[in-house]
Amino acid sequence: MSILDDFLQIKNSWAIVPMSIGHWLVKNNCNLQISEIEDAPPERIYYYIQHINYKSKYVDKFLRILQEHLETIPGIVVLLKCM
Repeated sequence: MSILDDFLQIKNSWAIVPMSIGHWLVKNNCNLQISEIEDAPPERIYYYIQHINYKSKYVDKFLRILQEHLETIPGIVVLLKCM
């Protein structure tokens, strides 16, 4: 159990977390619910940067696996398209 799990066991407690963490918490604790914030902060974008002349089958495989995994997480939009 994490500190956040322990904290959320306290009556009337709440937390603001990324959607992916919220889904994980609810999946592991049926006593929780997710409420979306009306005026949510802007979305975050993460970039993968690679040298233009660097090619690796290992990096390509990692990115394919990463993309497949991220696409299974509710609330995450994957813009990464592997070639």
